[in-house]
Amino acid sequence: MTDRKASFIRSLRRNMLGGMLGLVSVSWAPLAFADCDFSTAEYRDGLQDPSAVEHISVKIHNSRKWVTNGLKIITNPNRNILEKYKDRLQATLTVSYPFGTCTYPARVRQNGDWKDHISFNRTGQIIASLDVKLKAGNILNAVRFKLLLPETRNSEFEVMGTQLIQAFGFISPETFMVSGDINGVEGQFLFQEKAAKELLERNLRREGPMFQGDETLIWDHQKYTTNLKDVSLTKLVNDKWAEKGDTSTRIALDAYRGVQKGYLLNGYNGSAFNSVIRLNPDSPVFSHYALLLHIMGAGHALQPHNRKFYFNSFLQAYEPIYYDGNISPARSGARGFSDPELDYYLNHADADYISQIINKLTELKKDSDFYKNVTLRLGADFRGTDAFITETLSVILKTAEKMNVRLASRDINTGPKFKHPSSKELFQRFIKASEGHGVEARYFTEVQNQSGRFLFKDYEAKDVSLDLESASSSAIALGRGDVAKLLGDLKFEKMRTILLPQEEASGGVSYPSQVFSGGEIIHASGAQVAIDSDAMLVTLGQKSPDDWILFSGTDLTGWTIKFEGLPATPLSAGAQRFNRYGLTGCVNFYKSQFSKTSVLAKEGGCEDSINVVSSTGQIDLLKVQNGFSDAIDIDFADIHIDAIWVDNTGNDCLDVSGGRYDIGDVRAKGCGDKGVSVGENSIFDAKSIHVDTALIAISSKDSSVTTVQDFNGKAVEICFETFRKKQEYGGGTLQIKHPSCDGKTIKDSQSLLVLGTTP
Repeated sequence: MTDRKASFIRSLRRNMLGGMLGLVSVSWAPLAFADCDFSTAEYRDGLQDPSAVEHISVKIHNSRKWVTNGLKIITNPNRNILEKYKDRLQATLTVSYPFGTCTYPARVRQNGDWKDHISFNRTGQIIASLDVKLKAGNILNAVRFKLLLPETRNSEFEVMGTQLIQAFGFISPETFMVSGDINGVEGQFLFQEKAAKELLERNLRREGPMFQGDETLIWDHQKYTTNLKDVSLTKLVNDKWAEKGDTSTRIALDAYRGVQKGYLLNGYNGSAFNSVIRLNPDSPVFSHYALLLHIMGAGHALQPHNRKFYFNSFLQAYEPIYYDGNISPARSGARGFSDPELDYYLNHADADYISQIINKLTELKKDSDFYKNVTLRLGADFRGTDAFITETLSVILKTAEKMNVRLASRDINTGPKFKHPSSKELFQRFIKASEGHGVEARYFTEVQNQSGRFLFKDYEAKDVSLDLESASSSAIALGRGDVAKLLGDLKFEKMRTILLPQEEASGGVSYPSQVFSGGEIIHASGAQVAIDSDAMLVTLGQKSPDDWILFSGTDLTGWTIKFEGLPATPLSAGAQRFNRYGLTGCVNFYKSQFSKTSVLAKEGGCEDSINVVSSTGQIDLLKVQNGFSDAIDIDFADIHIDAIWVDNTGNDCLDVSGGRYDIGDVRAKGCGDKGVSVGENSIFDAKSIHVDTALIAISSKDSSVTTVQDFNGKAVEICFETFRKKQEYGGGTLQIKHPSCDGKTIKDSQSLLVLGTTP
């Protein structure tokens, strides 16, 4: 299987390169991207600096429709902006930097729920918040973002607040002030990226399902006479990801059940303080997030319809995504602490979490990097930046100290209690309330099955518990696209359709696990794990070629990990590169710490033999023999590795992305595709690399900077390639100080290739 896959990859690459392989040097752009009048690789650092974005000009092609639409919004008697006024329009964005300009094709639409998102300026011209989707190119790696009127998000407080939330480890969008114009109408805007793949990667998370409160019934009141928050549940944000394959559809369904159950409980309890925070019942993460937002005066983000969630497959747990907090620190201090919502969060947080907030805020007041990050995003026109940051931190710190005093003087067991009804009670209440509001909808429950199909059945109150044997004959089988539309658009056959989770719905899946070295080892049911503490050796094995093992949150100082798997078997139709746990590797490391660690792997049928994610430290040796696809894959890590040895693998011998990598010696032999692949904004430095037999020796792409002291390539068709592959990045940089290789080179116009000392 490995040989066939390697042959297929070589053939595919040859077809893509076509006649270009006959050239010694090629200027190659694999896809059409935005037009910049400078090399994006040369100005990599500037393109990642928000203060370098001097101006964003939006030219909406159908200007008449834009103005007419704006006048209709302003003159419409509704207090909010109706969906019918939010059609997407073709536009061109021009972004000005100190070093040049880029022109991006885009689609834009009116953004916002309330009419504060559109107004007349002093000369009577319309200025409005925009929702933007770039067709090509990016701004600070973002492809989807909003250009908001600053007052709709409390201006500079939103900028500082998003940085503060990120400093506490929560997912937060890139946000900064920028001058701009819409069809020549000048104004100040708040740039904020949307919940998308790029947001997750910026926050060092692998792409996975994201959810948000469904606002469909809340803002467009034409059909309804009352507010419908109590029957507005949740929907999947990134439905395109969910329909990519059977595994991603399964993960999305698993995660959706838990979020939907939380929203149903929230409606049942009639509470604005959300039993949705019970998504991770054993974790205080949502209470910690809520307390931080309360202290910052950002409680608006805790409204059910403003909440956004990311399902972290590695942890099989949910994480909050910050959105629309309307941050106002002074307001938080003035409101007092009598809110029962706050009691609930305090009861479910770690006892010392407010003290942790106080300590962190105190540290940030002395953190020059934090001040720099905020300053870069407030823009050159903002005066007294340091004083503003210091004063705002002081106000937030004072609020936290007051809350801590209150916490110390109260009974930890006080606070609101939740009812926990059965699924049948939840469904009946929800359906009755929906019918009372006049909401027409169809209701599905998922049929649990082992057939590999996605089966659903119309909900019947008398038959909540469904099983395959009794329901399959009348069940509706949906393909991946239909399931994604059901979760994302809440529609089936053009009718509003709500998926109601079954009784056991909690989100995620569970596997065997054991506590190990400050974290845990989780593994597939068939995987074998043997720990020899005296020898500091972990031995791993498989019963099936796709069995996997995950080291999560472990300290691996001094440990040796040995994995011997089974030979790979052919992949099934529709198989994806990751499993139900979101893992790509046979041996996986997540948020682990390395020091004097060695990892040795042989055989196995996983996409990666070894996969390291969001980890740090120093590794003595990574060694792989006979890998199925990628031998070693490392993402979002900051790691020094003394030696990497790979002997025979079906795809890349070493593939790194989204991190900083300091490598000693790489010896890669028999690589089906690339010897070393560096991508997605990585910094990669290596002392020596030896590649023997590969299609491509070294590839540096997508805003990555790769520097190699000594390189030797043998039996490779392409020695070096550097280019821009993905829309959200710029060109790549590859510098080989002492190259020895007789193959060809590939470079596109956005990238830099330096061999020896001559560009």
